[in-house]
Amino acid sequence: GFLLEPVLANLDSLRDSLLSDPRYRSAGVVGRLVAASENAREESALRALPLADAAVVLAEGLDPERYDSSLLGSVRGAAWRERANVLRYLGRHGEALAAVERAEEAFRRTPVADLDLARLDFIRATVFHAMQRQSEALPLAHAASEMFRDYGDTVREIHAGLLEGAILFELHQPAAA
Repeated sequence: GFLLEPVLANLDSLRDSLLSDPRYRSAGVVGRLVAASENAREESALRALPLADAAVVLAEGLDPERYDSSLLGSVRGAAWRERANVLRYLGRHGEALAAVERAEEAFRRTPVADLDLARLDFIRATVFHAMQRQSEALPLAHAASEMFRDYGDTVREIHAGLLEGAILFELHQPAAA
């Protein structure tokens, strides 16, 4: 915790500070950056972006000799997923979809990725919905909702269900919505 505090205080030099000091090159630091970005995102996606970007850079630079491939996939996937979320909030749809792809590649290297992949489907669906690509968004929102239900993740299931309803409404299917 204390190691990161002075670095997090100055977002302008965050990336350079993290990359210049080998103490920051760890899965734990990536996790802290992802969490910091998640916490900042609702209030200010612009404040969250340098945190998510730094998490991605550090995650991609982690030493594969030091970490199990499954852990590495999970850490990298989480960093890319958070970057996708921040970009989604900023309306940078193309970049958000590219980050989702990178997250998916990373998560597919882990043995149990169903919930992580469902979270990516939800992000993709929200981006497609924002881009007025409802027919692509609908099956993703539905699949995410079902996976969240299967895992007992009620909050995410509700969010995905609301998204599914909004998409159906846009598709002029109010009864189904």
